[in-house]
Amino acid sequence: MDAGTPLLEVQDLHVVVGRGADTTELVRGVGFAVRSGEMVGIVGESGCGKTMTAMSLVQLLPTGIRVSSGHVRFQGEELLGAAPSRLRHVRGAEIAVVFQDPMTALNPLQGVGRQVAEPLALHRLARRGERLKRAAALLGHVGIARSEQRLKDRPFEFSGGMRQRVLIAEALSCNPKLLIADEPTTGLDVTIQVQILALLDQLRKERGMAIVVISHDLTLMARICDRIVVMYAGQIVETGPTAEVMSSPQHPYTVALAASVPSLTTQPGQLLPALAGAPPVMTGLGPGCSFAPRCPLAEERCGRVGPTLTPVGPDSLVACWVVEERRLASGSASRR
Repeated sequence: MDAGTPLLEVQDLHVVVGRGADTTELVRGVGFAVRSGEMVGIVGESGCGKTMTAMSLVQLLPTGIRVSSGHVRFQGEELLGAAPSRLRHVRGAEIAVVFQDPMTALNPLQGVGRQVAEPLALHRLARRGERLKRAAALLGHVGIARSEQRLKDRPFEFSGGMRQRVLIAEALSCNPKLLIADEPTTGLDVTIQVQILALLDQLRKERGMAIVVISHDLTLMARICDRIVVMYAGQIVETGPTAEVMSSPQHPYTVALAASVPSLTTQPGQLLPALAGAPPVMTGLGPGCSFAPRCPLAEERCGRVGPTLTPVGPDSLVACWVVEERRLASGSASRR
């Protein structure tokens, strides 16, 4: 693969549910790229299309939901429409997934050692006698003490944070080039959340793999991600380097997300700004900006015509008419 080619490139991705007149778009024209060794966070409220986007990459969508158009290229190879045999090889061996809920992703009746070793058997990467040894090494590597003695322990014998580490070990078993982590800290207390994210960051640096992390928590993503993709109502509304998105958020939705998180200057008992309203129902979206009904900056045009992603910096894009107008006005003033 050419050094300038992204490891993963997603273009104009559309994901729908239903058929004919009853079709509803859940993901609408999403596009982004991930380079080798990079960590990208996809952030937004529940139901904004984050997980549907992530599961589309390896075609693990729920029954009745499908990709209707777009491109997903991995190492330059188009995965949408690829043969089932090719997809079976890519899943696990080249692109691995850490699912959101360990208690449903792990088999409650089977020892964790066999589960961590299972991808090695599926992809024929180790002989039977070697698999459990490698599983023990992986479990130890992700921070599970006495890993050899715990191979036969079942998931319920581990804490929530340890179960998440088991899932990470399983995902790493085939040494993938890309890891997709879907809400990897959900249900964990704050201390364990930080530990899990630090582990992902450490593994990324050690192995040189890329990671796409799905989360609703912008602040957590800011700790470890190189770039942030903010989604709302199935679309990307802002994307850029993490430092720029956090220090100077542009889209009103990103501004609201950032403002709703306590900072070092937040006083005890101080109320944080709350975003008014609720996310839209995807079946009732109008032609304009989906965020307009909740947006404090909305103008008449916002309800009629949806904005497109436009550059607001060397590597940053924002979809907002008001932000674009301000940028153009600022550019005109600076040239006078």
